[in-house]
Amino acid sequence: MTVGGGTMGWGTIFVFQDITGINEMIMTNNLNVYPNPASDYISVEGESTINNILIANEIGIVVYQQNIKSTKTEINITNLTNGICQIKTSGNLQSGHSRLINNR
Repeated sequence: MTVGGGTMGWGTIFVFQDITGINEMIMTNNLNVYPNPASDYISVEGESTINNILIANEIGIVVYQQNIKSTKTEINITNLTNGICQIKTSGNLQSGHSRLINNR
């Protein structure tokens, strides 16, 4: 059963409620990272409040972490190594995931 859901495509938030009444967070792709590729700063924007942002390098090591309470933030990536990074965000009932190409 979905509560406030919609179609089962990417970009739709689904909140499932089981018989215990506990809401479960579902990953969505409602995350904008731009410019991409980037060389100095990126903007990260979500549809709802982002509480935490993680950036991991190509082998999964977290190279950046920021706690925020906003729908948008700007991140200086000049200290990150070149290559493909994974960006993960989490909020109250939503999380997001994106890839970033860092080419200084």
